[in-house]
Amino acid sequence: MLTLVATGYLLVAMPLMVAIPVAYRSVGDLTQQSQRLVADTASLVDLGAALGDQLDALDRAARQYAILQDDEGLQVVRERIATVETTLDALGLFPDAISMLPLITIRETIEQLPEELQGGLPDARGALADLGNLNLHRRSVVREINDYVDQEVRAVNEQADRARRQLALPTVALIPASIALAIIFTYLTVRPIRQFSVAIRRMGRGRLDRPVEVEGPAELVELARQLDWMRQQLLAMEQEKDRFLQHMSHELKTPLSSFMEGLALLHDGVIGTPSPEQLEVLDILSVSADQLKRLIENLLKFHAWADATQTPEMEPIRLRALVDKVLMGHRLAARASQLKISNETRDIGILGHADSLQLAVSNLVSNAIKYSPEGGEVIVRGGENEDAWWLSVEDSGPGVDLADRDTIFQPFVQGSRSGRGPLAGSGIGLAVVATCMRRHGGIVHVDSGPNGGALFTLQAPKTL
Repeated sequence: MLTLVATGYLLVAMPLMVAIPVAYRSVGDLTQQSQRLVADTASLVDLGAALGDQLDALDRAARQYAILQDDEGLQVVRERIATVETTLDALGLFPDAISMLPLITIRETIEQLPEELQGGLPDARGALADLGNLNLHRRSVVREINDYVDQEVRAVNEQADRARRQLALPTVALIPASIALAIIFTYLTVRPIRQFSVAIRRMGRGRLDRPVEVEGPAELVELARQLDWMRQQLLAMEQEKDRFLQHMSHELKTPLSSFMEGLALLHDGVIGTPSPEQLEVLDILSVSADQLKRLIENLLKFHAWADATQTPEMEPIRLRALVDKVLMGHRLAARASQLKISNETRDIGILGHADSLQLAVSNLVSNAIKYSPEGGEVIVRGGENEDAWWLSVEDSGPGVDLADRDTIFQPFVQGSRSGRGPLAGSGIGLAVVATCMRRHGGIVHVDSGPNGGALFTLQAPKTL
């Protein structure tokens, strides 16, 4: 497998290895030319603009000196001339861009300017006129700069076209070979990977009866044997788990049922009328037994529903009647905690699996009773909108911390706040609720109620 992968990558990368040196050389030449163009253009444009400003400043200084004929004005004129000469020297460094004739004319004119201005007006009118005409030469310099920039841009574009042509020929010639090599290499590598993907997806769905078979290099065949060994181990573990759960169901539910029947007989006074203190103890034992029964049912149902291959049988259900049935089973626990339970569910018809929905709602109501303080209230609401039905359970407890809201629906995860009752939760009740809603194509989420308690909401589509 390693040899196949290395050879495939080498063959597929070979055209690229051929094209890279050619592209590097072409791009390098183009980059150098572009950098030179940018540097020259920036310098020439700045010098052309500076020359215009400096000639304007010199013209103003010369006219002022021609009128005032003061030494300070003459000094300013000579400084302006020196500045213009510096710019002319810089422009002279670009003989390919600018002809020397306008630069020489400007230089000769300004060099004679101090002497011609010393006579004052009107003798200096000719010199001032010549100075004003230098703008014509300055515009000529600017035109030459623009022409040079355009010429260099065209040269860069031509260089880019040549680079594209140099790269296009080997690229077009090597594309068919690269495609053929890529197809062959892809077939040799993807086929066994696809077989692995099918086998792993089948195992993930719980279908562990079919062996893992992969055709390909020896390394992948050996890996398939190891994956098949893992499949056999998982199959054995699943069978052992099924046997354990069946045994646990029998061993736990049978004595628990006898215990609950005995409590009912004692509570009904079959062997004598119990005193108020005895009735209170019997109520506590009945609530604890009911909680234990619900924990056992949650464990068994979670295992059964976690199997994605099982599809629940859907049937029409009256939502309010289902809630009434659930609340009837919790009346003893609610009375023991002096809780008020309200059913504000609308009498609507939905499509679902009655047993699983009943257990999901029962888990939410049980949580609400567990976390509500004595004398509190639990409110169950339900309704529908255009394409979905919903049901919410609100308690008057401390609510669910924000940090816990993303994790409490995972198996065996409990929130940071503990509720009342003699039995600690298993962390499976809300996971059962989430699994139930996924089986119905819906969701469950928790928010804070108007009074600060927890507000759990179920939502699922009307039709599946």
